[in-house]
Amino acid sequence: MKKIYENFEKIKNDQEIINIYKQIEDFENHDEKAWAHHDYTHVLNVISIVEQVLTDLGCSTYLIEDAKIAALLHDIGALQGKENHALRSYEFAKEYIERKNINLHNKNQVLDAIRVHSDGFDTDNIIALVLIFADKLDLTQSRVTPQGKKIEGMRQYCFVEDIRVEIVNKYLNIEFKVNKNIDLEEFKNYYFTKKLIKAISVFSKKIELIPMLYINNKRWAYEQELYNEIKTPQELLEFMENNINYGFHGIDDKDYTPDDNDFNTNCREKWILSDANRVLKYKLGHCWDQVELERDWFSKKGYEFKTIFIWFLLNKENNYPTHTYLVYKENNKWYWFEHADYNNKGIHEFNSLKDSISFQMKKHIEYASKNNEINEEIIKNIHIYEYNNPKYGCNMNEFIESIMNESKDITNITK
Repeated sequence: MKKIYENFEKIKNDQEIINIYKQIEDFENHDEKAWAHHDYTHVLNVISIVEQVLTDLGCSTYLIEDAKIAALLHDIGALQGKENHALRSYEFAKEYIERKNINLHNKNQVLDAIRVHSDGFDTDNIIALVLIFADKLDLTQSRVTPQGKKIEGMRQYCFVEDIRVEIVNKYLNIEFKVNKNIDLEEFKNYYFTKKLIKAISVFSKKIELIPMLYINNKRWAYEQELYNEIKTPQELLEFMENNINYGFHGIDDKDYTPDDNDFNTNCREKWILSDANRVLKYKLGHCWDQVELERDWFSKKGYEFKTIFIWFLLNKENNYPTHTYLVYKENNKWYWFEHADYNNKGIHEFNSLKDSISFQMKKHIEYASKNNEINEEIIKNIHIYEYNNPKYGCNMNEFIESIMNESKDITNITK
């Protein structure tokens, strides 16, 4: 076991590495353009987060130790400034590893992670994903340079004493420990804090976790803040992709997703219809719930839209699927807005309302046919309803009953 840790400890204690980071610190302390440190303290903070996340994810010791080396060397090229420092760090790391004859189990992943760590999360390299996440997350007081302390927004990071990360079950819990003197409004509104929040959302989605943020043990409802800034349907779709997962928060105060056993049974017994705020709070929504978030946004923005319910109205208990979705009108075109249906996720354009609903009906029949018998008689029993103002907090039977009794059957629009 000792040999596994040998590479990391050797590099960490190598005076060559320490000296370069000391030079970077001195350079950034006097550079008017440098607001954030890329020094030895920073890389040690990043190493700590990387190790915590990969350990919680159950990764092997070999992978974790190699990832710590990537974190240790990821900013070694910042001596010439921030621009292109990731590439310079990669080139140094590649030469250094060869020169020191360091044998890594995941050498290519380590070097690739260093090379792309300033980019987005468009990679499947787990070392790169966690390094990018940890690098952005290190926004504690030690990160702020003397020049950064003068910058509105950036100066608030001087009051961030610690950032703790823990993965528990499906949740990525991130807690900011802050000094009482922090101006939270300035902290939250600073552009880099907003970039960090989006990075957390994208990273969490990439590794299939639900992020939960806290400030001094109090839940930070950042989702509502991001939601309030959405300006277009495409931005709404991207927000939902990064922040809203398929599932529901049950009446027993537990979260349920399709990965759970008996998900459909739990839907029938423990689901209640959520309004937009509840969907944002728990980051979970059945298609019926997600439409309520969409309804809220399109209504506030003044769009002409309709919310649609489709199902097979059969005279017997059955497992044929239902679905709800939203269509909206813009520039004399109709658009099917879809997030909950993974196979058809997107914004689909049509010349008319009829075309949009007819197309979605075809997709619904295709989906139903995967697990159910479909014939002409069954298709005749498809019904499509336009519904409004459902009762939040109702159970599944109450939701369907209200649609049957209070909504407009628009099935004939497809004929």
